Amino acid sequence: MLADFQSVDDFPRWILPYIDVAALAKGAVARNKIASGAATPEPAVAGHVAAIVQAAMLMRFADNLRDPGLREEVSGAASKMMQVAIDDCGNDRPKPWPHPPRRFEILEVATRVAVYAAETRDEVVAGALGEAVEQLADRARAA
Repeated sequence: MLADFQSVDDFPRWILPYIDVAALAKGAVARNKIASGAATPEPAVAGHVAAIVQAAMLMRFADNLRDPGLREEVSGAASKMMQVAIDDCGNDRPKPWPHPPRRFEILEVATRVAVYAAETRDEVVAGALGEAVEQLADRARAA
């Protein structure tokens, strides 16, 4: 199979039967349909992901506090921040751009958060992000 940045012309003719050109063409047509139609702008997706990651980082910060009262207060604020960030993903409010179905918006954010969770080495942050991904996936299924 070819990657997005490769061309059929980059390969010798004898290997062409092993490359699924029909599937490649279908993928290109589908990508063009999505790109020309409704797609969530990259800054919007990045903003949702950043809000969720920041809430997870605040949870990590709360775990390191020594004062139990302050730890509880900051942890509660971090949980509220996470919930607000998750609720904001794929909401039904009108947007200034044509947007894809709600579940696709939510799944795109969930996928990027899952990648971030897999790449981080901090267990607390990874756990908080994993829970956020589960909540987002549940919301996408329900949408």
